[in-house]
Amino acid sequence: MPAALFTADGFVDANAAIVEFLAENVIAGNATKVVTAGATKTAWDANLGKTTSAIVHYAVSVILMYVTYDFFYYWFHRTLHLRSLYKFVHKHHHRQHAPSRGNLDAINVHPFEFICGEYNHLLAVSLVGNGMRAAGLGGVPIGAILTFVVLGGALASLNHTRFNVRFGAFSRLYSFAHPKKGGATPAYEVAAHDVHHRLPTKNYGQYLMIYDMMFGSYERLVDKTSSSKSM
Repeated sequence: MPAALFTADGFVDANAAIVEFLAENVIAGNATKVVTAGATKTAWDANLGKTTSAIVHYAVSVILMYVTYDFFYYWFHRTLHLRSLYKFVHKHHHRQHAPSRGNLDAINVHPFEFICGEYNHLLAVSLVGNGMRAAGLGGVPIGAILTFVVLGGALASLNHTRFNVRFGAFSRLYSFAHPKKGGATPAYEVAAHDVHHRLPTKNYGQYLMIYDMMFGSYERLVDKTSSSKSM
């Protein structure tokens, strides 16, 4: 026990002992807790920042792959509708004027068209990945690639059903107000592709209608009697 805790008579100074006890146990202990709590908060903030960054990276990758895919698909699809080529390749797919069998109608295409479509997915992944790496963002996450391919297959199948599924919540993120059709189109809408099967020179896009709106081939279906499901 430190000499400072004894009185001149050799007895323990109670007040000094209490102060020493508080200093060694309570104050020091609280200080340790504060330091530990601060370190924990710092680690939590760091992990939260990494998680947020990963989510943004994933979302941006998926969006960019769809935007890239549809750019090339738009021009490839439009080219297939040229009179000199149409009867050799794409006419087979348009035998269905009102597709309703989902995936069966979606993949009911000429082998050349099917192969080009699959390679277009690879092209989109490659271009976006290389672009993000060049920008120092680390490429495309594998999860984003899986989402792009699996969700893309599901949306392509929905395009060939009678359900007008649409993602209206995303419409304001990219849409342009159409001066003649009264408003912006949803980010994705089954009816847009259904219009293409009725009017083959309209709506060439697979998932997005941004390029049709940009290049003058967009036509929106106006049918108040049709049932729709908004997501």
